[in-house]
Amino acid sequence: RDNARKLAQVIHRNRKPLTWILYVLVPIAIAGTIIYASKDRFEYSLKKLSIKVSEGPGSEQYFMRRVDTILGNGSNASMLIAHDREDAHRTAQALEKKIADAKAAGKPLFISSVRWLDQFYPQDQQEKLAVIKDLRRLFLPKYLSMLSPQEREWGQVALKALKAEPFKTEELPEMVLRLFREVDGKIGRVVFVAASQDAVLSNILDIIQIGKEIGSSVTLAPGKTLEKGQVLFASESMIFIDILANVSSEGPIVTLICFLAVGGLIWSGFRKLKEFLIVYTFLSLGMFAFIATLQFFEVKLNFFNFITIPITIGIGVDYAINIYYRYKADHERSITDAVASTGFAVFLCSWTTIIGYGTMLWAKNQAMASFGLMAVIGEVSCLAFAMVFMPAWLGMREDRRKHPETSHAHKTPLVLEHAL
Repeated sequence: RDNARKLAQVIHRNRKPLTWILYVLVPIAIAGTIIYASKDRFEYSLKKLSIKVSEGPGSEQYFMRRVDTILGNGSNASMLIAHDREDAHRTAQALEKKIADAKAAGKPLFISSVRWLDQFYPQDQQEKLAVIKDLRRLFLPKYLSMLSPQEREWGQVALKALKAEPFKTEELPEMVLRLFREVDGKIGRVVFVAASQDAVLSNILDIIQIGKEIGSSVTLAPGKTLEKGQVLFASESMIFIDILANVSSEGPIVTLICFLAVGGLIWSGFRKLKEFLIVYTFLSLGMFAFIATLQFFEVKLNFFNFITIPITIGIGVDYAINIYYRYKADHERSITDAVASTGFAVFLCSWTTIIGYGTMLWAKNQAMASFGLMAVIGEVSCLAFAMVFMPAWLGMREDRRKHPETSHAHKTPLVLEHAL
């Protein structure tokens, strides 16, 4: 309580310079927010979202890089699941033709090869069996007896190789079949598409390009029941694309809804336009400072840390509400007394939250660490505007109310003052 009283007195003594600092920070924060929102601020490198691991000699990452150098991106193929084997064959042929046409035209692609079951299975067997039937006539016993022993042995081997019956899928080696067999026993619907060496599979932008190249040849139906002619695009990396697409399209809408909903709750608590605008404005300024700080430190958004924005709106509003509600309960007599009596509880509430979020800064998972960083920045921004700048501004407002003649003599047109 004594510390809160000291803080309140410091703010009261420096209310004028703090208010001027507020007026300087407001346009900077708004400009920083506009710049941040106008650019693509999403993190597209999966390496910066994964767990931090050692890359030195002998480490797992060291050997994984060597494997990638030897095998290329073929070891991280994307998987397509068609409605049936016929659709898989048609889709794979379309992709194979696309790759061949691109190579012939000298056009670079991020997909390099296609693998599917029918690729290992002879096609047009009836026509081929007719040819085989003619070839078997060349290996009749009377013809073989006319050959030398060595040639006769070769002819007998060739005769066995010229199958008289159609080739069946079950006759393929198990090492081939198991790659295309699903859990429920269905076989032949899976198509593997390998990325080229030019594609960086840790870069979501490259993965998106792979998805576009595949999508231009097949009908994609992510998240839907497979229907005739549709192909489900499935790969570990494609999950990040779907999440990123949802965050980029629905995230701003959810954040706006959250901001408006909080405004509605503020209005239901005060029911007076002046009081509503004061609390809502300083919450908004805290959020502008939060986003501008992200711009200053070049903090990028990802599927994990984006949620800190609506969370900060919901938590940050508590600080301004509690300080101002105490001020209102005292009939707006002294903002210094309001901060002295309520400031410690508000600070303690925020500090425990900051500690909780701050522990995430040491997380090995970089996405989680970025969540903690953004949450701490948001907490500090909202707390500063609620406990420092709002009391300083209200203190200046008290001075003008007590000494109206002085305030009119030195009146300066201020945007925030006119707004409130």
